[in-house]
This record gives sequence, structure tokens and C-alpha cells, in this order.
Amino acid sequence: MANHKEHLLYGAAAGAAVYLIDYNLSGREFSVAEFIGAALSGLVAAKLPDLIEPAVHPNHRSTFHSVTFSTTALPVAWQWTRGKREEHLKLADKYTSLAAQAVSEQEKTMWRQKAFWHKVAAGVLLGMVPGYASHLLADALTPKSLPLFG
Repeated sequence: MANHKEHLLYGAAAGAAVYLIDYNLSGREFSVAEFIGAALSGLVAAKLPDLIEPAVHPNHRSTFHSVTFSTTALPVAWQWTRGKREEHLKLADKYTSLAAQAVSEQEKTMWRQKAFWHKVAAGVLLGMVPGYASHLLADALTPKSLPLFG
């Protein structure tokens, strides 16, 4: 059974891996801010199932650890986070463009900071669902597996 540290590791790896896959498929420039955001949100999201349904006994897995949840709610969450991510990427591109056009260093810095935080947000949105899914996958591979419904 995956322990606390393993869930964190799997979640961070899932968030980072999904960013790297997306980066390779999108043709966008590599973004350290997005990469770190995706890895960190994957790490945090990997703990959500046990925060919602604490592992206080061996049969703690219920609704939010179920096959039904993972096959219905996670795809919906994935679509929503992808849409919101695109909004943040468009804003990051807009602010990067404004930074390039800015005359003063102060104005350039302001636009670059805005672009940076939108890239972090885009990464966070990308890593959330894979991080949560990594927890469910790790639990599914244990002898107790996951309940069908919860």
C-alpha cells in the first residue's frame, strides 16, 4: 500500500509528467513556472483523497476513492481545468507581449510578473487531476483496491 510519502512522490511525478507530455505536444516554449506549478499541484492533489476520507481504518476508501468517482468526476474535472488553463495561458501570452512593448523597466517587470503568475496558475491547473488520479491508481494496485461505488 502506498504511504504518505509515496503518494506525494507519485502526485508530483504525475503533475510533472503531464506537463512534459503537454509541452511536447503543444509546441509551446518550456516554462519552468508551469512545470513547477504542475508538479506542486500534483503533489497536493495526491493527498486529497485521504484528506477527504482519512485513512483511519483499513476500509476508509469510499466515494472519493471509488472507481465510479475516478471514471465520472475526474474526466469532468480534467475538461474544466484544461479550459481554465487555456485562459491563463492566453493571459500569460498577452502579458508577455505587453512586456515586450513596454518602454520602462518598471512596466516590463510588472507585465512579466503577471505573465509568470498566470503560467504558474496554468501549471497548477494542469497537475491537479493527474495528482489525484495518481493516488487512486496507487491505491487500486493494493490488495484492497478501490470500491466500485463507495
